[in-house]
Amino acid sequence: MCLASQQKGTRHMSQPFGPNDFLTTETLPGGYFVADEKIFIGGKKPQFLARTFAYLGLARNAGSSNWEFLLGFNDPDGVGHVVRLPTEHLAGDGKELWKLLLRAGYFPPVSRAARVSFLSLLQELRSDRRVLIVDRSGWVDGTFRQFVLPNGETIGCEEEVLLAENLGGASRGYGSAGILADWQASIAGPSKDNKLLIFVLSAALASVLLWPAHMDGGGFNLKGRTTAGKTTALRTAMSIWASHLAIETWRATDNGLEGIAALGNHVALIVDELGKADPRVVAQAVYMLANGEGKRRADVEGVATAARRWQVLFISSGELGLREMLASDTRKAQAGQFVRLVDVPVDGDTHGVFSNVPDGMKPSRFAKSLRRGAAASYGTAGPAFVAELIRSGRLAEFDDEFERHKEQLMRKLNGHPLTPQQERVFERFALISLAGSLATEFGVTGWGDGEIVQMAVLSFFRKWREEDEQSSGVSDTNAAIVRVREFLLQHERERFVTTNFSVPRYMAGYSDDEAFYILENVWRDEIHKGHDPMRAARSLLDHGFLSPEGPRRLKAKVPTGLNGDRIRAFRILRSILREDDDASVELHGGEIATEQEPDQPPF
Repeated sequence: MCLASQQKGTRHMSQPFGPNDFLTTETLPGGYFVADEKIFIGGKKPQFLARTFAYLGLARNAGSSNWEFLLGFNDPDGVGHVVRLPTEHLAGDGKELWKLLLRAGYFPPVSRAARVSFLSLLQELRSDRRVLIVDRSGWVDGTFRQFVLPNGETIGCEEEVLLAENLGGASRGYGSAGILADWQASIAGPSKDNKLLIFVLSAALASVLLWPAHMDGGGFNLKGRTTAGKTTALRTAMSIWASHLAIETWRATDNGLEGIAALGNHVALIVDELGKADPRVVAQAVYMLANGEGKRRADVEGVATAARRWQVLFISSGELGLREMLASDTRKAQAGQFVRLVDVPVDGDTHGVFSNVPDGMKPSRFAKSLRRGAAASYGTAGPAFVAELIRSGRLAEFDDEFERHKEQLMRKLNGHPLTPQQERVFERFALISLAGSLATEFGVTGWGDGEIVQMAVLSFFRKWREEDEQSSGVSDTNAAIVRVREFLLQHERERFVTTNFSVPRYMAGYSDDEAFYILENVWRDEIHKGHDPMRAARSLLDHGFLSPEGPRRLKAKVPTGLNGDRIRAFRILRSILREDDDASVELHGGEIATEQEPDQPPF
């Protein structure tokens, strides 16, 4: 049974405990007894210890450490509580244990002797029940048979699971209102003819698929002047999992943002007000959220604790895009930031951000009706999607299904070649497309056909790609330079021979202090696959990055010190890694450099 699952018919964490849940004389160790719902220790003069409680067993983490007692009781208002008492708090006088109990509304023994007896009782209690403590929402493990929601409820019952209490999912707006049919009528149905709404609803489901797809997180920023439409889109997206109260802002503190990300793990993270945040904070937060790891910190004893981890797709909005926002920062803006947080232009549709509105309804009124719907019906579609994924077993062979879906979408792009960075972004769009298509197949959205999801997602990918190429100056000519530069940045250390005695398994060529010598098959079949490799070589020659052997050649001989046979290869000067053209341009005093991870993120 699932300790925190309403869906499986077991008790919700705030439901009160009944008399049958509490310890009785029969279930207590010898020497203790219960009278009038109070626990006593026997003897000539029985000693009162405390109110009786429910002993729910022992909990521990996935590494079988950090063991805890699980106690259940009702507070003075009759609200049920499940309290985790670390076993280490039994050491000494139990002061920290008393604090935890008092904070939840359970009043421990008053006298010193009774408190010692109470600590002894805890150690004598026995139960075969074991519960797993997890520090983030989402999939419990790689079998993908159990999922923990941010409010602590679980889907799938492989093992009893508790979500770490300090995440506070329920208080942040996670939960549900209404039933799935209500949400379909008020949100999914009206969204069917609107590309943006289809996109954001599908994106809010896609985090569930990140782990099965072996992908990192990333974000999408809805960029446009129409404020009401963007806010409405964010609220409809959040309704997949929670109320609008779960929408966060970029102005959260470092610890706060890490906790928010852990809470949104494999769910969705909606972060509004990009334009009101400090550009320096946003620049580093984008890396942290997409890379899925917080800062390492020390506990009270100075021992390093494990960093928080997560996988999440996040959605934001702003009148300006990330590129324009970071233009006000005098430091370098890394090119990787624009891959991790993608600006999606949303203005310019038939009705502002909306493709269609109901007959006789103005866009503003349509937006208001969607916001009302999101306030009344939420938190049902996401859990329904997860439940169907578990029931269907589709995640067991998800790699193959995802590859087929990507190939299908790529064919619809009509063979338009993508740069390596564009391919990374395309994969994220493809995951969104598959999430929306699966949800439609499962009957969660009620859209009938996944084709409308694919068309909506591809329309926004095309918009992003067009703006990306305009912003970065990528043309058919210098796209070749970008491909070569990114290949070298990625493989410089592990695929190029620097001496006669070190040959990597997947060798791409040779390198010395001045240049790279790229093998012809790598140049043709990897770097410029799908493009004209000779035209690419001439483009690099025109820009001074290709250094051939003579005026009528495109290749040069590899130096004897690197290859005794003096084979010919494409000689690319190392200056390609430093040039400030396609991947590195000036932006009002700040500059976008080729990607380099920050040495010290602010979190």
